[in-house]
Amino acid sequence: MTNDETAFREVDEAMAADRQNAFFRENGTAIIGGALAIVATVAGWQLWSAQKSSTAEKASMEFATATEMLAKSAEDGRVALEAIAENGPDGYAVLAELRTAASLAATDRGGALAIYRKVYASGSAPRRLRELARLRAAALAFPDGRDAVLADLGELPDGKSTFSYYASELAALAALQAKDYQGAESMFRRAAADSQTPGPVRQRAEEFAALAAAGKAGVNLTGEARVDDLLEALGEHDHGSEGENAEESAGPSDLQTETPGGEEASAAENAAQENEGATGEDQ
Repeated sequence: MTNDETAFREVDEAMAADRQNAFFRENGTAIIGGALAIVATVAGWQLWSAQKSSTAEKASMEFATATEMLAKSAEDGRVALEAIAENGPDGYAVLAELRTAASLAATDRGGALAIYRKVYASGSAPRRLRELARLRAAALAFPDGRDAVLADLGELPDGKSTFSYYASELAALAALQAKDYQGAESMFRRAAADSQTPGPVRQRAEEFAALAAAGKAGVNLTGEARVDDLLEALGEHDHGSEGENAEESAGPSDLQTETPGGEEASAAENAAQENEGATGEDQ
C-alpha cells in the first residue's frame, strides 16, 4: 500500500468518525430517551402483571371466604359478596352477584331474577356468565309463564354456545308447561336426534318427548308429571334456604347452576376466574 493510499484511508476513517460523532451529538438525546422509554415500558408491564396477579389472588381468596360465610350465615355471606360485587375485579364481581342470586332463589325469587337479569344485560360481564345468568333467570321465570321464560332466554336457544342446548331444553319445557305438546315434542325430538347435544340433555329429551307425545294424544298429565316436578328432578329447586344447601356451600371451583345446564356452569365460572384481569376475553 502506497503512502497516498494510506493517507486516503486515514482521511476516510476520520471523516466517518466525525459523521458518527455528529450524528450522536444531534440524536443522542433522542436515542437515550427512547432506550429509557423501552426500559420503563417493560418495567411498567412487569409491575402491572404482578399487581394484576396479586389482585386476582386476593379476589379469589375473598370470594372463597364469602362463599364459606354464606354456608354458615346467609346474611353475613351476602354482605361479603355484595362488597366483592361493588369493589372486586370485574370477573369476581359478576361471580359474587351470581352467587348472591343463587342464595336468594329459594326465598326471594324476584330478587334473584333482578340480579340475573342485571348480569345478562351487562355488556361488561364475560359472555359465558351472561349466558349462565340467562339460563338461571329463565329457570326461575317458569311461574310467570312461557313468554317470560323465552324473554329471559333471548336468542340463546338459537346460538352456537354449549349453553344453547340447555336453553333449548328450557324452551321446550316451557312449551310443555303451556300444553303446547306438538311444539314441545318437536323440540325435544330435535335435541334427542342431535349428536352434538350433551348426553344428559339428550337422555332427558327422549323422556320428555315421550311425555309430550302422550299429552298430544290426549293423556291427562295433570298431577302425573308437572313441569315443576321435572325441573326439581333436574336440580332446579334443590337449594335449601339461607345457603344451607351443599351447592351453596361449595367452593368457587364447585359452583353449579340451578338450571338443567348445571354440568356446564362450573366450567363457565371457572373460566371467568382464570381470565380475571383480561379485558373482554369472552365479551
